[in-house]
Amino acid sequence: MKMKKALTAVTVTGALGVTGVALGGCGATADLDPVAQAADTTASLPGMQIAIDETVKTPASAQSITLGGHGYVNEKQNDGVLVFDFSQIPGISSLGGGSKNLTIEYTYPVLYLNAPFLGSGLGGKSWLKVNLNSVLSSSGVDLSSLQSEGGLDPSQYLNFLRASSGGLQTVGTETIDGVPTTHYHAVIQLGDVADSVPSAQRAAVRSSIAILEKEANVKTFPVDVWIDANHRVRQISFTISPTTSAGTSTVSSTIDFTSFGPTPAVTPPPAGQVYDATKLLAGAEGGSGSGL
Repeated sequence: MKMKKALTAVTVTGALGVTGVALGGCGATADLDPVAQAADTTASLPGMQIAIDETVKTPASAQSITLGGHGYVNEKQNDGVLVFDFSQIPGISSLGGGSKNLTIEYTYPVLYLNAPFLGSGLGGKSWLKVNLNSVLSSSGVDLSSLQSEGGLDPSQYLNFLRASSGGLQTVGTETIDGVPTTHYHAVIQLGDVADSVPSAQRAAVRSSIAILEKEANVKTFPVDVWIDANHRVRQISFTISPTTSAGTSTVSSTIDFTSFGPTPAVTPPPAGQVYDATKLLAGAEGGSGSGL
């Protein structure tokens, strides 16, 4: 059951990615607001280095959990590598396995995860593989019209702002990592996101939003974005409150875009080191699996 819950989280992440994918394909025009323009400008770059800080507060713990991460993403090539430090999670040291890092490599739509602290949970393999195309299709999401764009990297969150419907607020000017920027804020109603994409993609986006609303009970997406003078995103910050039967959690994330330029090619791990969980997760999401 623990692995099934972990894999379900991957599905929610994929749903976020699908939505970002569709929005990323809208294209910049002279009528776009500054943030929408910056989303297109940043996505068109050869790649970006990022740093992530996340704080999670759950009903099960009186203390907040801090996660750090770093890596690179390339929306043109639909790939990237992210490494998260899970060492601050209570009880993780008891799992053994040496490193407490979670490494995510993706070549869209295939996602690979490496977590030494999972021990023998992968049948002796060191990498877990999930094909998000297959998993989301089992949940009724058709990705066929979205495969030409990226969407798994953290920068996809910025694309939600294309559903701001005139609600974008200019907060002021601030310096981020030594770079002068303009700070914007918006609260996105996820139910409005599908109306911001081309008609051919709306059914798929509505399905992905439905997954978010079902799995995490998330209805809105409040986000702050900092844009530099070259119309590039320098920072994204947001807080959401997923709710389950156990109660309401709080997730606060800050994503820094520290530099821009070509990124290394992502090479999938050797097949002999990979445990493919796609069928298991697709079956569980489709209602036909036995669970893990």
